[in-house]
Amino acid sequence: LDLYDRNILLRDRHVGRAEIKLSHLQGLPESFTSFYEIWDRTKSVSTMSHVAGKKTLSSNIGAIKLRIHYRYQQAPQLDVGNIQRVASIVPVTQIDSELEDDSNFLAQLSEAMMDSDSDKRFQKYEESSSEGSSKEMNKRHMRFATGLDDDDDDGDDDATNVQYPILDMVGSWTIAPETHKVVKAVIRIAAAFGQGFELTNAQILVAVIVLERFYRNITSERMDTGLATLEQVEHAGYFWRFSMACYGWAGINFVGKGNGIIKDFIRWRSDHECAIDFLRIPKEDLLAYEFHASKVFHPSYYVALDRATNSIVLAIRGTMSAFDTMTDLVCEYQQWKGGLVHGGMKTSALWFMTHLVPQLMAYISKHGVSALNIVGHSLGAGTASILTMMLLDHQHEFQSLMKSTKFRIQCHAFAPACCVSKDLADQYRDNIRCYVYEDDIVSRLSYGSMMDVKTMMLGAVEAAAHMGVSKVLLRSTDKDWEPTLAAVAEVRHQIKNAPVQHPKLYIAGSVFQLWRQLDDEECVEMKPASNRLCEEVLIKPAALSQHLLGILDNAFPKARESSMMVPSNGSRPASPTDLAMEKTIHLTRRKSSSSSLSSSSSLS
Repeated sequence: LDLYDRNILLRDRHVGRAEIKLSHLQGLPESFTSFYEIWDRTKSVSTMSHVAGKKTLSSNIGAIKLRIHYRYQQAPQLDVGNIQRVASIVPVTQIDSELEDDSNFLAQLSEAMMDSDSDKRFQKYEESSSEGSSKEMNKRHMRFATGLDDDDDDGDDDATNVQYPILDMVGSWTIAPETHKVVKAVIRIAAAFGQGFELTNAQILVAVIVLERFYRNITSERMDTGLATLEQVEHAGYFWRFSMACYGWAGINFVGKGNGIIKDFIRWRSDHECAIDFLRIPKEDLLAYEFHASKVFHPSYYVALDRATNSIVLAIRGTMSAFDTMTDLVCEYQQWKGGLVHGGMKTSALWFMTHLVPQLMAYISKHGVSALNIVGHSLGAGTASILTMMLLDHQHEFQSLMKSTKFRIQCHAFAPACCVSKDLADQYRDNIRCYVYEDDIVSRLSYGSMMDVKTMMLGAVEAAAHMGVSKVLLRSTDKDWEPTLAAVAEVRHQIKNAPVQHPKLYIAGSVFQLWRQLDDEECVEMKPASNRLCEEVLIKPAALSQHLLGILDNAFPKARESSMMVPSNGSRPASPTDLAMEKTIHLTRRKSSSSSLSSSSSLS
């Protein structure tokens, strides 16, 4: 609460700030009166790191008497066995009930199984600017029998309680109602993250430079777990092709494996044709596809029959449009299965459960397919992981429908985004495999980890105050940096040892990490790892580039060569199941040597 002294002619004078943590309101009456201290905005709790807060001896400005009306949002107590639900750090209204979703899905599955033509109703749709508007395309191409209907206005949720008059006026003219709601949800998340963030642009620049310097020689410890088996590496490389093909002609040409940008760009149904050429499959084996989806929570995808493994492959595209980005940014935590889940990705996964899975399972049952492999990259990998969890909840129903008793559901998630809490992530190690390249930032991002980054940035600005902007940017010696980096290390230590204030999300299932050898940049190794790598964002120049398609596309063939060169001595590498039980994942400084690789270097 910011208190101002109103001025008619001049700018209002800021008096001070009172802060109230919502978690402290739990158990209090819905209406109560209390006094709260008022601090200078630069001395309030949220604008200082933990270390600086302890060292600051300034007194408050005064106190303000407030009458507060607030209903604390308790997590709904559903009967989920002995698992107790975790409170959401960003309270959201649960629009859908899990039980209702299950009953709706089973009804649609039963209807699809009884429909003799259900496997012919797969959607084949590709949006192109040369083919007119999306509405014309919808009329020209066949949609699902259970296709997406126009969204009904179920009324505003809690995201719309905060009013944005300009957005409401402009948005009603320019964007769809569901997109309008998503934009408002993203704004609310940004506002929550920015509370108390009083840094100027120059200070933010200083903070990033200091943190980059701090993390320059720090990396996740390369655990001595042995290499992944050759079979594991080959499986990863095999299904990586399906994941990359989902990006269409643009992604395939980005890694240099297309027919040329101009040639593929002008092809009729270019994404469809390029995917078939890249995968080297018959046209009839591309059962369904939808490229360039123009709705939020509705990513592009395709469904292919893989005759080599007698399986169906569902590939979900990662972030490649503004609507995909909006799905990423709706990062509110929702209650789910006794834990927490990324709200945007869960909504995307529910779309697939409603509009695709019933027809997919009917096709699998009628044609004797032995497996369903769900693959994806980035946003698509997170959505694929959550969708796999949803499907595994109905595995006994699927087993009763399939001709093969060995029907299995497997997920291969490449550079996945963090999507579920750790308790959920550890439950699906047998069915979900995740592949992360070194310090990829996307596989570490969640609301909780970004709140830690915010605290680290505040600590970095405080630590660099004695140096000044000129020394940080231009002229400084290692001796100048020593006290600054020591202070940042203290802030980081405090974050790691303090009680968890902001729960983090993790990547689900078994985790494999791909590393370049320190003494040979061209040699890449794939090793089992722990999902605790998601607990900290490493501020490094290469952290973003390591998420690109070309990095993984080059890494898997090199990892296969490394696995083939290791002599078979019967030793078994540590499994991700064992690693997940580790209490901590240690970080270590690299020894400076001429053979050490710079953290910012990347595969060409």
